Amino acid sequence: MRGFKKFSVFGISLWVLLAIGVLLPLRLRCRFSGFLFHNRKSVDEKFILASARQEIAYRQEMIKSNPKDVDSWFQLGIVHESIQQLDKAITSFEEVIILNPKMSNAHLHLGNCYLRKGLFYEAEEIFKKLIHLDSSLADAHNSLGIIYFQTSKYDEAVKEFKKALEIDADQPVFHYNLGNSYRAMGMREEAKKEFSRALELDPHSAHGERARIALTNL
Repeated sequence: MRGFKKFSVFGISLWVLLAIGVLLPLRLRCRFSGFLFHNRKSVDEKFILASARQEIAYRQEMIKSNPKDVDSWFQLGIVHESIQQLDKAITSFEEVIILNPKMSNAHLHLGNCYLRKGLFYEAEEIFKKLIHLDSSLADAHNSLGIIYFQTSKYDEAVKEFKKALEIDADQPVFHYNLGNSYRAMGMREEAKKEFSRALELDPHSAHGERARIALTNL
């Protein structure tokens, strides 16, 4: 168990979340701006999954010892989310919120899990509550904007993406999402401006590449 603890202290949950988004072959492809899924194999896949299982085992042991361990519930949810075990992640984040209703990150991840499952109404309600709790969370506005975009409420999507940019003007994904909304509305010049800004901010990222393609196709 000592090895598990050392592994956890070094932030496995964040590392696994980032690594799996790039390395694991996922069957799901979606347009959700916060989650880019790539359908390619990696020699590190087994190691990543094994690492996730270790972290899950460690967190479950911690929770068994202390059922009110908010951090372990949260980290457990993060790892489940990172390996697409969304129902288990939802259960973990809901437990966090019961123990600490004001933990913004738990609401954010819970909403994103529902969003990734395509349960837009449930996700929308969570993000609205989260924004009421803390209106300064750019990611909450971005995720709400994604829901409105997915449900063809483009005017509302634009409002949320603009609010996200008011908080964090240098986030390329927000510019890309705003440009995508403008494109859906037929506002080519506005879309071009946002895609160009996304590309300028991070030309080597997945969103930078998608912005480059979008500009070519405008």
